[in-house]
Amino acid sequence: MNSSKAIHALFPDLTAWQRSYHEHVIRGEDDYRMIWDCIDTNPARWAEDRYFIRIPD
Repeated sequence: MNSSKAIHALFPDLTAWQRSYHEHVIRGEDDYRMIWDCIDTNPARWAEDRYFIRIPD
């Protein structure tokens, strides 16, 4: 809740949290590797995400 308030105070029009977020149970080695790859490569793709906002220094 405190994070949401702080973000909203700086960026009133920003929705900071994903809608329809859900957990995922890892079911086997292939599933694990797919999730690991997604997590591992995510930072390199973040600037391309439609929700990316560059916060000024």
